[in-house]
Amino acid sequence: MKTIHAFLAIITLMLTTGVIALAAEEPPAASSPDYETYTFEKGGIAVDYPKGWKVGEVGPDQTGPDKQGLHALFTPPDNSSGPAKLVVQIFPGKGKSRDMFVAYMKDTLKQEYPDVKTADDRTVKVAGIECALIDGKYTGEGGVKKRTQVIIAVVDDVAYAVIYSNSEDKFAACTKMHKHMCDSLAIGGKPQFAAAQEIKIGELAKTEVKAYGVSIKAPKGWETVQQANRWLAYSEEGPQGARAVVQISVEETKGRTFDKVVEDAKKSLGAINGYKEISSNGTITAGSLKGRVVMFDETVENDVKVRCELAIFLKDKYAYYVVCAYTPDQFERMQPGFKQIIGSLEVAAVEAGKDGGEEDVWGDEGNNGGGEKPPAKDTKPDGKDTKPPSKDTGDERGDGGATGGAEKPPAKNGAVKGGFPVPVGELTRTEFEKVIALKVPKDWTPAASESGIIINSKPDTKQNKYVAQIILSEDEINGRTLDKIVSDGKDTLKGQVQNYKEISVAAIKAGNLDGKVVTYEQDTPLGRYRVSWAVFVSDKAVFYIFCAYSTTGYDKMAPLFEQIQKSFEVLKVEEKPVNKEGDTGKTTGKDEGKTGKDAAKPDNGSKDSGDEWGDEE
Repeated sequence: MKTIHAFLAIITLMLTTGVIALAAEEPPAASSPDYETYTFEKGGIAVDYPKGWKVGEVGPDQTGPDKQGLHALFTPPDNSSGPAKLVVQIFPGKGKSRDMFVAYMKDTLKQEYPDVKTADDRTVKVAGIECALIDGKYTGEGGVKKRTQVIIAVVDDVAYAVIYSNSEDKFAACTKMHKHMCDSLAIGGKPQFAAAQEIKIGELAKTEVKAYGVSIKAPKGWETVQQANRWLAYSEEGPQGARAVVQISVEETKGRTFDKVVEDAKKSLGAINGYKEISSNGTITAGSLKGRVVMFDETVENDVKVRCELAIFLKDKYAYYVVCAYTPDQFERMQPGFKQIIGSLEVAAVEAGKDGGEEDVWGDEGNNGGGEKPPAKDTKPDGKDTKPPSKDTGDERGDGGATGGAEKPPAKNGAVKGGFPVPVGELTRTEFEKVIALKVPKDWTPAASESGIIINSKPDTKQNKYVAQIILSEDEINGRTLDKIVSDGKDTLKGQVQNYKEISVAAIKAGNLDGKVVTYEQDTPLGRYRVSWAVFVSDKAVFYIFCAYSTTGYDKMAPLFEQIQKSFEVLKVEEKPVNKEGDTGKTTGKDEGKTGKDAAKPDNGSKDSGDEWGDEE
């Protein structure tokens, strides 16, 4: 007999969509038979089922988020109770919440039965264990109208689902059987799940990353992006829109030992949200290179968990970092492919300081150009590019480099690659009020407001809805440090914008000016927008550069925004020059074509001329 605690009892409840409550129906006598106990050894459970019913397929079924599901199927001996099925399914939890399994079950129903309609999510708490109840109706094979109820619980990182399905006209016949099965389910041990099926990454193709003097084999079909301080590759979308990510970055060792490099990398990673080290004593090889491996989890936007494998290699005077990331529930299946990719890394012989003479496509005077010269600094792994992004959410990390689809920023000569969601022409150095200068797309329209200069793009080419926007404004220093100015500005933003959410804070440099960039999101009348707010302090004034676009396309705009912010120059400073009405740009001389209003900005209470960004509310 079962000696370990039973759980998963259904209590009486009335669903809001009109689906009849379980205990409200009086099933016929046929639904109250005697029961037998079935011991599912591989599943680590015992469960009662109606006497005389058949025990059907039992064992692995390649279902569940990880394709490692176990199940036991029970069916009646005849059709007197309808085409009824009682199923117990068991899945490895791998840190996933009950809500994630509810979403998985709903998605599965939707895929099999597109017309399925489910009641509002409900929970029942029995014997201290909270369970979810899914109640749905759909059209089955042969046009039969069917109904299903699913009870789901997660216990000790294992998910259990007890499922009952039948035709609608016969559904009442077995509700008590379903209830009894749920009441009787007892856990007696750990399930024996099969090994996770490897996710095939496909054929690998050698890719040269000349900026870092390395090559690596990336899967064909993966999207690759070269950014100012990292190279990235993204897989196609997987479950729930997730994409696997591979990132390469480089920094000088500056005489540090291998242990010190690893220690410093871990310190840098420790600052990211939700960082949790899993292990740091693993090893890996890539050709003749021997590396160290740090495994860790982090938490990204919307409390999404990400698992990362960081491989660190040293050669000559440089440390090479390769980060592979995916969702924790799928990481094990992707890891063999990740190891192939990491193991394919090749480092060319590098002469420190050598410039290969290639065009500086990033327009930053050789920071990352120059043939095979690795970047000298500031490219250590910072955990900001590890989220597997989905196609529709944009740059979820807010650093402009973490998501797929990003286009290269303009080259030094002003040429701009295509692929932006809004029209972007050649970048032109433009002076504003003879005080500051900035490289902006020449076909974007500047306009003056009481609190700064607004530069609007034309609307996006697909929906004719979203507008990219740059806002220039100035503030007084008042003896404050850069950090204090940023802190004050963030406080102002929190009080002005709707649903402010900070994404990241990073350093930035424009010429000889050191600054900070705060990336945040806010609600606007056009939807959710992401804003990159750069702060630069000269000897007499503080300058703000806001660059904003919809979160749905921000990742493609982010490299351009970064390029624009880094082109910032201070010509001379007069009292509040940028905040005056007047000529807004030397190259245009116009004050027309204004398509947006001021972005929320820390202006110490100055009144904005409009409210497209929601800061008036």
